[in-house]
Amino acid sequence: MATITTNAGARAAGATGKRAQRAPFWTRVLDFLAEVGELRARSAQVQALMALSDEQLAKRGLTRDTIVTHVFRDKMYL
Repeated sequence: MATITTNAGARAAGATGKRAQRAPFWTRVLDFLAEVGELRARSAQVQALMALSDEQLAKRGLTRDTIVTHVFRDKMYL
């Protein structure tokens, strides 16, 4: 899973004028891109698990019906 950290908000805290107004926009853009990266990684994990046989999934304690729930368990709070 990829993690992106930015200090844009901290830099903009002392900024004035147009620069201060742009900072929240760019922070949202970076947050969006980080979320896209995370979802792509999770999608790849789902595809990798789907490629396994039913026997291999059973060894991991999974079924095909529970793969998505397993991969997104921290986001879905299930």
